[in-house]
Amino acid sequence: MSASSIPPFPVVVGLGELLWDLFPAGKQLGGAPANFAYITTMLGDRGIVASRVGDDKLGQEALWHLESSGLDVRGVQRDPVHPTGTVKVTVDSKGQPEYEIAENVAWDFLEFSEDWISLARSTSAICFGSLAQRNPVSRATILAFLAALPSFAIGIFDVNLRQSYFTPEILRDSARHAKVIKLNREEFPRFLDLLQCPLKNSAASSE
Repeated sequence: MSASSIPPFPVVVGLGELLWDLFPAGKQLGGAPANFAYITTMLGDRGIVASRVGDDKLGQEALWHLESSGLDVRGVQRDPVHPTGTVKVTVDSKGQPEYEIAENVAWDFLEFSEDWISLARSTSAICFGSLAQRNPVSRATILAFLAALPSFAIGIFDVNLRQSYFTPEILRDSARHAKVIKLNREEFPRFLDLLQCPLKNSAASSE
């Protein structure tokens, strides 16, 4: 596809988990890819959430919140079997958050449908992470989606080293599809270690 055929209003997709963070004071809709799509929409481009919610009250509420924020929800699949994702968030005595991420939820079973094939082919940029690849079903779907992107699409890989929901293979394959890799200070050296890439910059390694 030539540069002249790139959509005038870029389609930016947040692919992966859509979930409710359950805080002691209440719940908040989240998921890094969904947040990326939301910020994209606030900046004036077309942000689309590509995820999956359960056919339950939390799923309906998630869709309502997305639509109320101006997001396109046609990329959100409905799962008749698995529940909408949730994360129980608690804070320890040092003020650090701890996460209990529910398993076998809707976003663990993403499907590479005909609608998603069309969406992938029209995508200008995509944010995806490692967390949504914890289940082989969603991992296969995410990799198929990335493989269907046009050549000009920009991949943003959000490394999320939560619990045991990642492997060197997941990190390596995801990095190959990315032009941008997002990590925090704690994740950076661990990411390199998992990929067996030693730090060559002594200044960086001393920080």
